[in-house]
Amino acid sequence: MNPWGRCPTGIVTAALDPAPPGGGDLTLGARDYTRTFRTTSTFTDVPTGLVRLEARPLWTDSLTLWAPYPPSWSGTLYAFHPLTLRVGYSMVPGQIAFSASGLPGDAWAWVGAGGYGALVPGGGGAAVEALPGYYRTSADPGVSVSRAGSGVSWVEIYTLQGVSPPEVAVRSTETARVVTSYTGPLPGTLCEDDNRRQVAPGAYTAPPSVLVGSWTESYTESCPPGQVGGITVTEWWATHRV
Repeated sequence: MNPWGRCPTGIVTAALDPAPPGGGDLTLGARDYTRTFRTTSTFTDVPTGLVRLEARPLWTDSLTLWAPYPPSWSGTLYAFHPLTLRVGYSMVPGQIAFSASGLPGDAWAWVGAGGYGALVPGGGGAAVEALPGYYRTSADPGVSVSRAGSGVSWVEIYTLQGVSPPEVAVRSTETARVVTSYTGPLPGTLCEDDNRRQVAPGAYTAPPSVLVGSWTESYTESCPPGQVGGITVTEWWATHRV
């Protein structure tokens, strides 16, 4: 029996470390007792016995969610034995998904948003975790791929056509998407005699040689002194275009 005619009370300190901008969203509860608060607080009138603390997630702006840890706590409060509870809040990240089109499957492009980015394979994608916020997007302006075949090697170059959106908004718990497109490969110049034309990179078979003209020339030479007779020499020439 309580000689003072009321329930004994105790002291509870709830510390927010860290706290989101503007404070958290917490409720301290005991028997016939409820207090809601946002910053580190000390309560001196909490009834002894079972005590509960509930911390709720909190949006601090249109993009940013803060999650409490731990989200709830319960325990027993005794008179003359103060309780100190610590609750932290952490910013909940979102995700950025990057993709690249127009590249072959063995080509890789760097696609970024602010300080975040990933190497993305042609026709594929990659995702990274990111804090909420607005980020300018970018990508490799050109992508080179080395090739070889038929005893020769060459390089294919693909050029960036665009990145969408120019600025991406990342929201807690959600996925923002950054899409890039490439075109190519850029052509090279193939020279055949005086013929110059633009062609796609690759291995080409040289055309067969073409006979442009031929002629013969004959002449007679006498034998060296002391010998009788002579010799007739016939020479044949031909020109080919290769």
